[in-house]
Amino acid sequence: MSLCFSLCCVQCADKPEVKIEVEFPEGLTREGENLELTCRTKGKPQPHQINWHKVDDDFPSHAVITGSDLFIENLNKSYNGTYRCVASNLVGEAYDDYILYVYGMYHNSICYCKHPFHLQTAESTGL
Repeated sequence: MSLCFSLCCVQCADKPEVKIEVEFPEGLTREGENLELTCRTKGKPQPHQINWHKVDDDFPSHAVITGSDLFIENLNKSYNGTYRCVASNLVGEAYDDYILYVYGMYHNSICYCKHPFHLQTAESTGL
């Protein structure tokens, strides 16, 4: 009976699956904005541990981890890097990565050139 039980348990158990979802912002991440990531997991048994890491670097000092959520406010370019969510259960562990690239502030502006240039075409140069 224990052999049957062992085989059944092996067939029923799965390593975790991990997926990072961006809750905010939609689109590009810009300086001054906030970032909220959620680590979605599943497996048999359900993952019992979820951890966030920044690959090859330290987390920003004011990053907040609450359960499976990572929240970073007031983004700046020094936060660029790979953020990893790792989930584990009795069968093993798995992870997903999110690569953060913070773009500069967006400004609606018009560029006025001090010295406008003249575009020459083949017709205007006689070529």
